[in-house]
Amino acid sequence: NEALRIAYIDVVESVKNGKPSTEYYSKLVKADIHGKDKEIYSVKLPGNPKLGEGKPENQNHAVIFTRGNAVQTIDMNQV
Repeated sequence: NEALRIAYIDVVESVKNGKPSTEYYSKLVKADIHGKDKEIYSVKLPGNPKLGEGKPENQNHAVIFTRGNAVQTIDMNQV
């Protein structure tokens, strides 16, 4: 479906000033005409959003990409 968009958290590990550094990004992707993922937006997060309760933070990071009156989230553990 060309209208489908997926938001996920990307973890980027690098070395800065000789020290390991971890940065977190909330990314929104869609499939292009060749079926490859195409990045639409990338927003750097201030820290690890998975700290705390877990599930609410995992879903709330995608709110910045929403517009309109409704948002649908899917729990990956649902069958």
